Amino acid sequence: MLRSNWLHIIFLCACWQAHAQTPSDSVWDNQRLQQQPELLEQLLIDAMDGSDAKLLASLNEAYAQLPQADELLKMRAQAVLLRLNGRLDEAEALYRRLPHNHPNHLRDRLDEAAVLFENGKTLEADAAFAALAEETLPAAVHANIARFRHAIAHRQQWQWGFALQPVYNDNINNSPPPHCLNGVYCTRTTAQSAYGGSYAIQLAKTQPLRGKHNLAVQLQHDGTFYFGQNGYNEASARAALGWQYRDARHEWSLLPFYQIRLEGAESFSGNRAARALPYAHRHTLGTRLAWAYRPDRHSLFRIQLEAQRHRYRDAAYAHRQDGNQWSSAASFAKQITPQASLSAAYRYELFHPKHQHIGAFENNAAFQFHGLSGAWSQHWQGTGTDTRLSAHYGIRQYRGIAAFGTQAQRNREYGAGIAVSQQQLQWRGWQPVLFYQHSRIRSNMPWAQRRKRSFGIGLEAGF
Repeated sequence: MLRSNWLHIIFLCACWQAHAQTPSDSVWDNQRLQQQPELLEQLLIDAMDGSDAKLLASLNEAYAQLPQADELLKMRAQAVLLRLNGRLDEAEALYRRLPHNHPNHLRDRLDEAAVLFENGKTLEADAAFAALAEETLPAAVHANIARFRHAIAHRQQWQWGFALQPVYNDNINNSPPPHCLNGVYCTRTTAQSAYGGSYAIQLAKTQPLRGKHNLAVQLQHDGTFYFGQNGYNEASARAALGWQYRDARHEWSLLPFYQIRLEGAESFSGNRAARALPYAHRHTLGTRLAWAYRPDRHSLFRIQLEAQRHRYRDAAYAHRQDGNQWSSAASFAKQITPQASLSAAYRYELFHPKHQHIGAFENNAAFQFHGLSGAWSQHWQGTGTDTRLSAHYGIRQYRGIAAFGTQAQRNREYGAGIAVSQQQLQWRGWQPVLFYQHSRIRSNMPWAQRRKRSFGIGLEAGF
């Protein structure tokens, strides 16, 4: 860090001095340290270069009680302590109060610039580091300034991710198992299988405006295609542009978006020619409000609310499924060891169709959904292998009387997956991934039950 490169404290000498002047069985508490002010001051300065907030707080408290305590050193120690405790706004304010005519002024300016960067004030941090780059400083400090400015430039660049997965789907036509309606009419639909691929592309950019406020742009596109079965191809795309507020621990964002859903010819009621490029099936306008909180470096808590308005192009779908959808999600992720992390999430969805009734019957497209999901990621140092296990479970409750039934439809949705990758196979950021996914829907309506599985070797990249 900037501090350790700016000033080298001879901590071992200080410890040797303490050992030479006291018996080996003595305990050095604050009261004993106050009897040697020079040693206490030296230890306080050394603690300012470290990352132990409790040690720094204890030494600063003891030093502040000395009659000859340097007020400037106390302020500087308090500023570092505020930074270590994540109280960056207070740390920034205290750094600004430090006088400009003391020998360590440049060092404090370096720390203040780092606080601005950590606190999400990107433009202000860049200006501060640019000014410091013109000063006469040790080469190691200039190298650290260059690293900070590179991180600032990277923060403002386009970030993108890409994934490609060759897949095998044993039920592309979403066929239910053999079943009988009301114990009389029995039907059997043959599940069709096909090979193909799925892909996902993400682009994101954050443009600083002022202070902690930013302009956020997010672009997403994903889809699935099948060889020889173009009628089942599907894709979706979303473009979002809005406001973001971010500091070291919090992030708020409000992102209006437009989304389009594309489906193959088999998803439409009329006769359409099968083609590789799916047809536009649904248009969506919506807004997403998200809040994230990072209590420490290893944990992240996130809440997200989303409102959408759907409009279908096919008249048969539009009459039943045009309407508003609301969703909310809460998730928590924790790095439990340097090589392992866990995450869990809860999601709620509510769909309210535009047409509440179709003829004399209640529109049974309306539903509410409750879902839980979890994931575990592990890096195995001995083999260089990364594994990820994921699972989800949800209950979807429809309103009204289900088709071919006498009661409302109730679905239970299950799913699990595993992904394995080997770091030694990575090439220039591109990582092959072996995966397997399985999903199942159980329902009180036999015609609504589904089972799918897919597997393959994919390719992922993020820059």
